[in-house]
Amino acid sequence: NHPDMVVEDGRIRLKVFQSVEQYNGIRSAIAWVYKVARVEMPFAQDLGTYIKGITRHVAAAKQHLGLKLTKGKAVMKPEAYELIAEHLFKSGEKRDIFNHL
Repeated sequence: NHPDMVVEDGRIRLKVFQSVEQYNGIRSAIAWVYKVARVEMPFAQDLGTYIKGITRHVAAAKQHLGLKLTKGKAVMKPEAYELIAEHLFKSGEKRDIFNHL
């Protein structure tokens, strides 16, 4: 068993973490508050170390569960852009009018 997975009564319970992006956003927000207050953030280095550790921990948990480690969308091929452009150009829909400008 993975340490973040608990089996109870035939049910699997998982610990769910914030995404790395959310942790970075939280860190930025905290840093902003300290900056606005003109006070040095005494735990800045520790917070950075914590987030790096969480990043590794989340990646290990995802790998263990067989989840995708990368984020984002697949790149569209030029043919897809051409098809979309052709559709929008030929469209008589009012919502697509901005594409004719």
